[in-house]
Amino acid sequence: MSECLARGLSTIHLMADGVLQEVPRGVRKALEDAISHIKPPPFKVKPGFIAEVLGEPASKAADTCLDSL
Repeated sequence: MSECLARGLSTIHLMADGVLQEVPRGVRKALEDAISHIKPPPFKVKPGFIAEVLGEPASKAADTCLDSL
């Protein structure tokens, strides 16, 4: 997720807690490898949190970014 700020973009990565345990082992290993290269490292959050953020707060953030362009 990225947020437009006066000084530029601020980016964070989120990962739904418990998701990796739900995928096949081979896929999990590939995801864990990919995740190890992500900068900044992802924050683990409750699965419902991501859905909440992608609702109203994300919409407002997108509007702010578009207005600044």
